[in-house]
Amino acid sequence: MTGPVTFDLWVKVDQQGRYKYRSSYDGTLNALPIDMETGQPAGEMFPAVVGDRQHGHLNQQGAYVSSRIRRLTHELGGAQLLMEDLNIHEGGPRYYRSFERCLDANTLRGF
Repeated sequence: MTGPVTFDLWVKVDQQGRYKYRSSYDGTLNALPIDMETGQPAGEMFPAVVGDRQHGHLNQQGAYVSSRIRRLTHELGGAQLLMEDLNIHEGGPRYYRSFERCLDANTLRGF
């Protein structure tokens, strides 16, 4: 894979010891499919849009973290979308969701 990816991180600890953070990355990579058995290229390079957003906090009342990961590839066989969500809240809701879908040209217009 080649291509630029931009990373961002923000962290704050206040005078009461409360910790907060936000992080993200975004980019469009050029991916080369590899045959896992031979280690050789198995096709032409294709664009892969990647991104991740995370945020959370830690204080006397508890902890919380949330993450959303997004991948969109335009391979020769068609486009594929992968989204994953993770939400963990101390004493509150916890969930993990994964969504994967092959897209055709009509569906792709919405993304």
